[in-house]
Amino acid sequence: MEEGYDQAVEDTLLDEIAWSENGYRLFEVSTLAQSSMPGFLGRFPTECSWVTLPRQLFDRLGGYDPSFQSPGGGLVNHDFVTRAAAIPGTDFIVLLGEGVFHQFHGGVATNVKPSDHPIADFHEEYERLRGVRYRPNRIENVLYFGTMPETARKFLAPGAATG
Repeated sequence: MEEGYDQAVEDTLLDEIAWSENGYRLFEVSTLAQSSMPGFLGRFPTECSWVTLPRQLFDRLGGYDPSFQSPGGGLVNHDFVTRAAAIPGTDFIVLLGEGVFHQFHGGVATNVKPSDHPIADFHEEYERLRGVRYRPNRIENVLYFGTMPETARKFLAPGAATG
């Protein structure tokens, strides 16, 4: 973004790869979000772009906490994953070769200069609501399903993208 990346550049990239004919081509022009480092085989992400779970577990967690009022939700996703990870027997699943593509949209956390990033405010809100500083859980019970298309293999783990 700071080096000229904008909506027009993104539109050109998307047009060049004909992603609507093969969605896995999005990996060709993608980078990993900081929360997804270091790839599919790294630690479980600190937040998730989508979640599926039994209604009973969602209710047990109390759902997403509406007390998080920061723009974009702040650390509400992180909080949800943290609370879910604290329940014994909760398994987390990674669908290998699948991802979420965040487009350029002027988001409060994804499309700002590092000096303007609201992360400090997000952490302050989390600490105010939870009484402790946010720390990512170490999630050990991860199950992996699926296959890795060639275009996604560069995101397996550092140095693992071989043919």
